[in-house]
Amino acid sequence: MDLARAERQWDRDPEAARGLLASATDQAHGALDDLRAATRGIAPPVLLDRGLAAALDELAGRAAILTRLSVDVPRVNLGYETALYFCVTEALANAAKHARASRVDVRVHVDGPWVVAEVEDDGVGGAHLGKGTGLAGLDRRLAGLGGHLTVTSPQGGPTVIRAEVPCVS
Repeated sequence: MDLARAERQWDRDPEAARGLLASATDQAHGALDDLRAATRGIAPPVLLDRGLAAALDELAGRAAILTRLSVDVPRVNLGYETALYFCVTEALANAAKHARASRVDVRVHVDGPWVVAEVEDDGVGGAHLGKGTGLAGLDRRLAGLGGHLTVTSPQGGPTVIRAEVPCVS
């Protein structure tokens, strides 16, 4: 509505129209933030329908950098699969955005009582749980499921993000 009012007002009072445009921009940013918050943690349809391997394959195909994928796990609890999916998603985003990586290896496998997702990039390193909110939020999410997140990222790289959840159906 502010946009329509700004359009009508543009010729008569450009300053007032600019104010309406600024307000509409703020509202749009707020709506996007609300939408992101609402969708955070919602599993993508391919994960629901075909499982973690298929969802990660689709994710790797859309990744901004070369992503090699190895997945050898049975279907497990959807909450665990969703948490692992979002850990891999965040690690891929960080590798592309911050690490200046040229490739990422994603390995998902069973290790004793754990389903493990490891994401290793060839970037510059320096990632840790205290930087930003992404990895710290994932760590809290995994802890709530009885799992944990480990970040190994010396300066100069490589970075390895290891997410573990219990291996239960």
